[in-house]
Amino acid sequence: MPLIIIATKPGAIDLLGLGIGGAATIEDYADYGPVFADDKANNNFTSGPLFPVDPKKTYDISGYFKSVAGRRSNLYLGIIPYDQTGAFISDVEGNRSRNAVSIDFVVPGNQINTAEDMVDWPASGAVGYSRFLGFYYDGDTTHRPDFLLVNPLASSEAADSSGAFQPVTNPRMLTLNIPIPTAVIAKINRATKIMVHNSAGTFQYVTAQGGFVPEEEFSVLSGQITGEAFENGAGQSTRNFRVGTRYARLCVLTNYYPGDGNTPKILFDDLRVIER
Repeated sequence: MPLIIIATKPGAIDLLGLGIGGAATIEDYADYGPVFADDKANNNFTSGPLFPVDPKKTYDISGYFKSVAGRRSNLYLGIIPYDQTGAFISDVEGNRSRNAVSIDFVVPGNQINTAEDMVDWPASGAVGYSRFLGFYYDGDTTHRPDFLLVNPLASSEAADSSGAFQPVTNPRMLTLNIPIPTAVIAKINRATKIMVHNSAGTFQYVTAQGGFVPEEEFSVLSGQITGEAFENGAGQSTRNFRVGTRYARLCVLTNYYPGDGNTPKILFDDLRVIER
């Protein structure tokens, strides 16, 4: 039997946890009957228990949505990925780019020299959240990194100090903004490789990623996700599970940044995850 997770009609609220600004309410809408309603900005609703996923199969993520009160809601709809232990798989783990290079030697504190050229690694002007560093101790880059060097002060600014490493000027030398932990240095060996990792969307918005919901009538929004892949800028995060995903939650982000402070109201129902 296919896995079907549905939030609809009686007891629907049981599927969704509390939103950031409070729980969605249930109200009757015309002849349609009871639906979810939310008029708070940047509200994030998630399904309760983790449900298992098999990346070899295909999953449909869908729901019915309608904006009301003369303003269109900005909507995100997708999944939150978790590994086999139930640990969240972050966007930084799942998003990477550029070539993998071997470490020649580490200067404790602030420098890595590489054995190969870093091709097209972030240079001058690259924002901070595009300059994180993934370490693969055994050189196998088919799995998630063994360690991530992330600057907690990273931002969308292009300041040299904003990322985990400074913009690359020498193709075989990285200048770090934060030190590599001693325990990590101890595990680095001749096989170890490093790759650029970056932040690009907290969750995986399979079905809607900042789309405005029509007002005229309920619209069915649907998307599919299957397989496993690292996001490299080609849109994998909206069609492939992050590498290592074995569980997930459904997530709905409503009324995202209305802009002028006048928050729209959105109605939604029949949230579904269907395994094919």
